[in-house]
Amino acid sequence: MRSSDSRSGSLFTPVDLEARVRHDHPLRPIRRIADGALASLSVEFDWDGNDEMDEAQGDGWAQLQDDGSLAGEIRFHGGDDITFTARRWATSSTAC
Repeated sequence: MRSSDSRSGSLFTPVDLEARVRHDHPLRPIRRIADGALASLSVEFDWDGNDEMDEAQGDGWAQLQDDGSLAGEIRFHGGDDITFTARRWATSSTAC
């Protein structure tokens, strides 16, 4: 027989790591250096695919912004261009 389906607590607990790591921790300067390097990263790319069953190609670029969003442009060769901004969704304590 099965036991009851009662829950014993949350599997995931949100934790603010910034609040838990002391301010004079030796790795904090490294994090600032890494954050600065990542903020200046950008990428250019080419792509191949289909547009309503017709072959399509293009290129584009994306760059990490200061606010953590990703801004860029996707271009179809011989066609349209579209700019975008991608932002993170607010996190939740669930694992889905």
